[in-house]
Amino acid sequence: MVPEGIVGYSIGNLVADIMANADGDLHRASHCVVFLDEIDKLFHGDNDEEHGARVASQLLRLIEGKKVKISTDLNNTHWKNSKKELDTSNMQFILGGAFQWILDAKSENKTSMGFNNTNNNSTTNEITLEDLYKEEIPKELLGRMSTIVNLQKLSEDDYYKILTNSKSSPLQEFINKVEFHGDQVEISNETLLQISKMAAESELGVRAIKQTLNTLFTDALFSTADGEFRTHVIKF
Repeated sequence: MVPEGIVGYSIGNLVADIMANADGDLHRASHCVVFLDEIDKLFHGDNDEEHGARVASQLLRLIEGKKVKISTDLNNTHWKNSKKELDTSNMQFILGGAFQWILDAKSENKTSMGFNNTNNNSTTNEITLEDLYKEEIPKELLGRMSTIVNLQKLSEDDYYKILTNSKSSPLQEFINKVEFHGDQVEISNETLLQISKMAAESELGVRAIKQTLNTLFTDALFSTADGEFRTHVIKF
């Protein structure tokens, strides 16, 4: 995300995407959920302080519940040339980020100060509002974050459930591609457990599952369109 006036994804693009996803319906758009990922990158990494501060200031216009003008330069017949405003007061904003450098610093401070009590682990592994204040993230922005939720790394069991129970399971996507051509797929529970273990040990998260499945299904996907109906046994 970039400040307004610079080439790149800006607040204007975000408002346009919100309207597009709502099919130009202002009422629907004003009750949407907006998830802004990797928000930590604004305040740490390649971006300079001025860049992050400018984007944060513009995000504040949305998050604090004001009316934002809809650009007239939008290629959609439902709302092109509209001079209306989008009311953001009833929209839900979720800001996601790793903030790993804060966790690393807290872990180092704990070790250097000699805190050896294991009961302190939960505190060390969690980011608080006070931690974010210390990082000079704009107080106006933090003041509108009503809740901070700390997420934990997915376990083998979590990945197994993603494979077997999720409505958007990446495994089912690969199976559907094969079955589309009339072939069948067999994959053992042992193989699923092994995939889950590999994903849990990887730093790629759910992406590791897709990479592993892509490798395991390569032969099946290559030969499934030849018209010779068969059953593909997927295993390591």
